[in-house]
Amino acid sequence: MSEPVKRINPTPESYSPKDKPEILNMAEDGAAKFRPGQMNNINNVPRLYHDDPSHNYMFCECMWSLMRALNEDARLDFQFFAAVTGDLFSQIWLEPIWNYNDSLSSVFKDTLIPIQAAFGACGYDFDYIPQKEVQANKQGHIQRIMKSIDHGVPVLTFGIIGPPICSIITGYADEGAQLIGWAQFTDEPKESNPLDLEPSPGLFCVRNGLDRSVALVFPKEKNSQPNISDVYYKIISKIPNWIAVPPEIQKQYDAILAPKNVCLGKTAFDKWADTYGSCMVMIGTNMHHMQEFLNRTQSFCPDAYDLFQKLRTAYSELNAGLQDLISFQGGYFFDSKKFMNSGFRAGIAERIRHLGVLYQAVGEVIK
Repeated sequence: MSEPVKRINPTPESYSPKDKPEILNMAEDGAAKFRPGQMNNINNVPRLYHDDPSHNYMFCECMWSLMRALNEDARLDFQFFAAVTGDLFSQIWLEPIWNYNDSLSSVFKDTLIPIQAAFGACGYDFDYIPQKEVQANKQGHIQRIMKSIDHGVPVLTFGIIGPPICSIITGYADEGAQLIGWAQFTDEPKESNPLDLEPSPGLFCVRNGLDRSVALVFPKEKNSQPNISDVYYKIISKIPNWIAVPPEIQKQYDAILAPKNVCLGKTAFDKWADTYGSCMVMIGTNMHHMQEFLNRTQSFCPDAYDLFQKLRTAYSELNAGLQDLISFQGGYFFDSKKFMNSGFRAGIAERIRHLGVLYQAVGEVIK
């Protein structure tokens, strides 16, 4: 399939702040005109969402960038973290509708479940700072960011520019008054479309950047060296839990997100069918990466050959259902005016519900 292009879900509230932050687009070599003052920037942090526009889950992309900056195993890439966090196997839907509906690792970050899974899989400790703590002590956290940068360790933040997804802070200027780093989007609408933002053209430099931060993640020391084969075996064993979430995990998700409600698995497809939204990005991204993931995982789990053959069949059927939906609607994305036709709406809903049935069948393969 063609590579999915990330779209921003429409919401009643704009992502752009009332007072836009100062943004300086810097050249690839990091050169820029900063205001006078102390500054530092880590130069070996790879740019996000640049080499492959199918990397739509920004926490996973930031983890890859972080691992490269720390000179870690090259196998700890976007696909690895998309699998470890469950993003690669998840479909979610948030209510009330028009909430930002990005990925499991982003929406459920405050549960710490996806964050712990990602850092644990590569053997690192971390500190997670939720929004209330960030906003209560912004200057203290800026000082900690500066200290981490000075030691050559980038810091992750959810929300600094563009929508409230993960970005990576690589440096600072003006003694921390400006934060520098990589992000997927700017705050600017693409082609004057408020529902689609411009991709980031380079490093950002944002003044008062923590004003918009809804979480910070500080990487800490490495405490273990996980066996990558064991990690992949664990990923496969957890797929049913990402498809049909256990009640105790569902309750934890709901408690963290209240007053919002989260729907996962087949229910997410049914909600999507009832009220069309941006869920196409999630299943499109997952199907784009799935066969490569299965090939890679089988190389680490050679004794599970029969299981992988069944998974390939189940995911091929799911992808065929997705291609049928794309063909019916006339492309990956389409003109919203088509919704004026009741037959078109019914056809889309029928195909999305069928995707939910095929999605649920994947979990049955592993049980």
